[in-house]
Amino acid sequence: MQKKKLKEQSAWQLQVATAADEAALVWDSGKVPGEGVEIDISDEAGSFAEGADRCLLPSAGYVMRARHAAGDTWSEWSEWEPMFK
Repeated sequence: MQKKKLKEQSAWQLQVATAADEAALVWDSGKVPGEGVEIDISDEAGSFAEGADRCLLPSAGYVMRARHAAGDTWSEWSEWEPMFK
């Protein structure tokens, strides 16, 4: 049996929403190069949706999802998961 060499992660993307629905999206990191494990949710690190607050509000609930790329191939989005405050 021949083993297939897996490509290393080359980028990732994170989205934050107020509900598990793309229509409720408030922030998107866009393509983040490399294998990062943390990101600031800010205008500098991504983009807020038009009409959204420029920060996450402490009193609001949010969900997030992620995907990663190996070369030019992107994974499917993860399930929406609750964010911890």
